[in-house]
Amino acid sequence: MIDMWGFLKRKNISENNLWEALNKNKSKASKVLKDKSKAKILGEQVFQKSNLLSSIPLIGSLIFEIKDITNMVLDYAHGNYKKVPLPTMLAFAAALIYFVSPIDLIPDVIPVLGYIDDAAIFTLVMKAFHLDLDRYRNWKEE
Repeated sequence: MIDMWGFLKRKNISENNLWEALNKNKSKASKVLKDKSKAKILGEQVFQKSNLLSSIPLIGSLIFEIKDITNMVLDYAHGNYKKVPLPTMLAFAAALIYFVSPIDLIPDVIPVLGYIDDAAIFTLVMKAFHLDLDRYRNWKEE
């Protein structure tokens, strides 16, 4: 198993770098949250990519969370679920945009290793906003 954080450290990529990469996508994320058609396109791209990567250990172990985050963003954009702070939704939408973007801190064209930064991004946002994601999951079950 690859030590994700050790690998990132050797590449001089810190948590701050990951948050900065997310923040670069916040204006796009804001547009996605306000536009159902953009949200739908993003959702389709995420589901397609996550299905392709489900067998890669680093991403595959996060597929369930990635799909739940995608559904949460879609429900928010469609007005079905608004019981979440805007900063949470911006971070989740920005993470999804980062995930589907071919241009990121470690290029996705590098087999397996190219997805370490994507996995780290999702790990960070889930750590920071896990309570909001748990509340969404409970709402979805009801």
